[in-house]
Amino acid sequence: TDAGTVLRYSGLKAHTGEQSSASGDEKKLADLPDSVLCLSSSADGARIAVGSHDGTVRLLEGEGRLLAELPPAIVPTNTVAASRISADRRRREMAPASPAPTPARTPSRSPHAPIRLKPSDVVSLSAEPEALTLSADSPGHGVILTARTADGFEVDVTEAVRFRVSRDAPFTVGGTRSATGPAGITAEAAGSGAVTASFGRHSVSIPVTAFGDRDLTPPTPSFIRDVLPVLNQAGCAAGSCHAKPEGQNGFKLSVFTHDPRSDYAEIVKDARGRRVFPAAPDESLILLKPLGVVPHEGGQRFERGSGTHRILERWLRAGMPYALTNEPVLQRIAVFPRERRYRKGATQRLLVTAHYSDGSVRDVTRLAAFDSNDRETAAV
Repeated sequence: TDAGTVLRYSGLKAHTGEQSSASGDEKKLADLPDSVLCLSSSADGARIAVGSHDGTVRLLEGEGRLLAELPPAIVPTNTVAASRISADRRRREMAPASPAPTPARTPSRSPHAPIRLKPSDVVSLSAEPEALTLSADSPGHGVILTARTADGFEVDVTEAVRFRVSRDAPFTVGGTRSATGPAGITAEAAGSGAVTASFGRHSVSIPVTAFGDRDLTPPTPSFIRDVLPVLNQAGCAAGSCHAKPEGQNGFKLSVFTHDPRSDYAEIVKDARGRRVFPAAPDESLILLKPLGVVPHEGGQRFERGSGTHRILERWLRAGMPYALTNEPVLQRIAVFPRERRYRKGATQRLLVTAHYSDGSVRDVTRLAAFDSNDRETAAV
């Protein structure tokens, strides 16, 4: 059964159609910790092999006693790749979480014309973050450049700063070695170097280090750390969608993913796993519906080839893990700038970072939801 119960039936009889008619004898042999997906017994019934949803095969003797337990094999992620992916494709797959931090703008008569700052007005230039540590798990990160003026204002000049990557460093800014405009720094291989940002006569250097294997092979996605955030950002866990008290069209998620165990069971196990097809991820309903390939009352939620699509596809292909071994736990999120004074009409980019129990930091600006408590004063 889906609950993990293994039952044996014997003495089967033809049913007479009467309500009290006996049709056989039932005996419970085992209660396993996960759903039973397949079962096979020896010809004499003395041995029973049971395959569970968690990938474990258990060998039982005829009366249910556990004889052996075979855990699933652990296959290193980099051994399942069919071939070396090209540099262009690798760059797309490892695009930064936030190529351009989300802008917050105070309303004005011309909201798309930010205040222009002359280089001569600037007394200092600073970067956030001051240094970057990247990895295969988080190869991209946004950067915000702030100019301090003589009258004490701090102004976002990220759009106007010129960036340059140090010689032979395995990084790009906005996909190139040098760029002007919103900064998304992406590591394409392991190594270290620096990114220099310049505005007028002022400049600041940002040390960058990337850890991991030589080509920063993307790791296996986790349901907790990767899938839930993208589903939440796509609106699937909103009260107007599948997080309604009664769900939507037989599919129910917890509000803002507060019950991940229940959400995982609903996606992976409900109705014998009809929403997921790990053998052919592109045929999974969890992809086809939000992509708009098959009718979906909520409409298209993300595009094919987007970061959300790639994460879900890789997760399905990896066997849909709930969490990875020794997976770090999210402890807090932070936003930059935390507090700042603005002139009317000013524009400020926001950078949201997630901080984990192992000390790692990820740029999650694209996955964050923003709201202003006074939209007449400031809107996001």
